[in-house]
Parts: sequence; structure tokens; C-alpha cells
Amino acid sequence: MHTWIPPISEICERDQFASTHDEATYRMMHPLLLPDGKLVFHGSPGATVCLEPNGKIAWIAKVYSHHSLELNHDGNIVVCTNQSVPYTDTKSFLGSGYAIVSPDGQILEERSFVDIFLDNDLEPLLMATFKQDIFHLNDLHPINRDVGLSKKGDIAFSMHGQSLVGLYRPSTNKIIWYKIGPWIGQHDISLLGDGSFSVFDNYGGHFRKRHKNNNFRIMIHDSGMNKTYSKYAEVIRKYNMVSQAEGRVRILENGDAIIEANMQGKIFRINNDEVLWQYENRLDDGKTFGKLNWSRYLTSDEIDLSWLK
Repeated sequence: MHTWIPPISEICERDQFASTHDEATYRMMHPLLLPDGKLVFHGSPGATVCLEPNGKIAWIAKVYSHHSLELNHDGNIVVCTNQSVPYTDTKSFLGSGYAIVSPDGQILEERSFVDIFLDNDLEPLLMATFKQDIFHLNDLHPINRDVGLSKKGDIAFSMHGQSLVGLYRPSTNKIIWYKIGPWIGQHDISLLGDGSFSVFDNYGGHFRKRHKNNNFRIMIHDSGMNKTYSKYAEVIRKYNMVSQAEGRVRILENGDAIIEANMQGKIFRINNDEVLWQYENRLDDGKTFGKLNWSRYLTSDEIDLSWLK
């Protein structure tokens, strides 16, 4: 087992976006392992930070990062970002965007979803929520191969504020498709092998008096057929899996799913019938469950551990 121990105090001193954090409050979010053993993360929010395998800081990229971190087809890091967007002489709102950061910490590109929506004649969606954080972007999923309506270089995105997911093509600056609901306040959109997408739907965590239970849902959306359906519902209900906020899912090639129920502090591997195993993030007292920080399940062909030698 290899362990990275981040120097949180030093990170907070150097990170202009994490100035309110300390060792007790800094949240090391969605760690991303690079091929050379470096580990990339952020403070949710905070600058994007990279550690050497020995735990020393390799670089800090000064982008206001939050939520997901993923590699694209070029081996660069796709980062959720926030920007302040003025809409009157005295007022502004929080707009989401993304940055492309190289493995050595260079900021290669930054784009705003406010500009992207305006360029795609989707200005009404900017008014779909009265929150100051109009999008609350919570996941970016780079597309690394051509399949279905998706092309290599596209970016799938999830926006909590509008209960909206979609597919953006940077090469043409076009939103290829978007869909609002049936998910509510969802997190995590991922491309599947057949070109459809999985969505972690926080459905049961919202309007709970209206719903029969607090369970989340795993939704499958086929954008080509415009068809959406729920998967693993019986197992989720049977084991009373809940996550009022956050949460992630990865559906494996054999049909099993790795689910992070963030607010329960648990990770499950399930099939259509049962839980195959689960991990519980218990604290030292053995009773309290700690909140998870967006784990990542890697298969053996996705990871190179030669740097450990």
C-alpha cells in the first residue's frame, strides 16, 4: 500500500482559494492518480494541487476548482471551475466553467459555461434558478472515444441547479444535447460502452415528503434514442442506500456497479440482485461514518504501478 500525506498547512498558505481552510476543514477532493505516481486533488473549493509520490507539492495551479477531476484524451486534466460574472454595475453571480491543466500544472485553457450557453442561444436556462450559484456545475466527464452521438474531445456535464445534464463539443463550441430531469439535483454523469450515459440521481434527497423513500436512483440515458430508465432500483431500496447530496456511480463492463453513497460514508459494489461487497468509512470510535471525498475505482488495465518499483 502506498500513502500520500498532503502538507495541508503549506497548501492552505499557498492556495489563495483555500484561505479559509485549515487542517481540520480542508477537504482533499476527488484524488486523481497520474501515470507517474503523482496525485492531483483540490480543497473543494481550492486551487488544483499535485503531490509527488513522496507527498511533497509538485505544483499548484491557480484555478478556482471544485467537484470532479478527470483526464481527457490528451492526458490533460479537466477541472470544474467557478468565475464571478457581473450582471449589473453592482451585482454579480457565480458562474461555472472548466479549465484544462497539463500534467505539469500549466493552465492550457479556460472556458465559461455562461458564455457557452449564450453562444448556444440558451440564455433562458441562465434564469432557471434564483440561486446566486446559477449552475452549480458538479461533474465533467471528458469523452475519450467516438461512440453514439459522442466524439473524442467532447465533455459531458452535470449541473445541479437546473437538474440538467448535457454534452458539449469544444471543437465547434456547440452543446450537442441537453436534458432536464427526470433526475433531481443529480451528480455524476458517465459515458457507458454503448454510447448511453449513467447519471447518479439524488432524487430521494429532495422533496422528501413527496417521495416514498429517501433513496437515490441510478439512471441510464440514451441520448440517441431519447430514452431514460432506472437501473438497480430494487437493490438500492432493499439496502436503503441514500445520499441526499453528492454521490457517484461507475457501471463496469460486466454490469456490476460501484456506488459511492457519499452521505452514508459507504461504497457498494452491486449487481442487479444484491450487494457484493461494501466499504464503510468508519471513524476511530468505530460507530461514526465519515463523509467520503469522491473515491475512484480503477481496474487493473487502467493503472500503471511501475513507478512504485
